[in-house]
Amino acid sequence: MGNSFSAFGFNQPFLIALSAIIIMLLMTAVLVGSDEPQKSNDTHRRDDTNATFQDVT
Repeated sequence: MGNSFSAFGFNQPFLIALSAIIIMLLMTAVLVGSDEPQKSNDTHRRDDTNATFQDVT
């Protein structure tokens, strides 16, 4: 098998690194894809952004 890959210009360290990168990308895609969206947007809001200002005159 090594001779057939080396005939195309691939070497073993390149194939090992390429397969490791592909496996890590696939694992990341599976982990991120199964993540549920956040139920509400209230957790990231600041309290003072909706402050109402009273007229002091």
